[in-house]
Amino acid sequence: MRARAIAARVSDTEHREAPISSSAITGFAFVAIGYAQQVTRPSSPIAGIRRITVAAPILSCLLPALAIAAKPLRRDTHRRIVAALARRNTAGIMPLG
Repeated sequence: MRARAIAARVSDTEHREAPISSSAITGFAFVAIGYAQQVTRPSSPIAGIRRITVAAPILSCLLPALAIAAKPLRRDTHRRIVAALARRNTAGIMPLG
């Protein structure tokens, strides 16, 4: 019994400390698909949740790939970046990373 109470407190704490932005995005997504708490659900919100869980990983891979394809790293750009990092290193400024 005590373990359940502790686990409930931990899960409540984790839930309360969730980042606001991800909670807001999740809330908007649930509203968009017609999800309501503590209500018998028709199949449409469940189908919407399935679509979101499929679309989110696809988009999170596809959008950066398109950005990389639109602006590829060419030799001259790479050379300028390496030279700027070398200047930063000789100036005593720590590079990011």
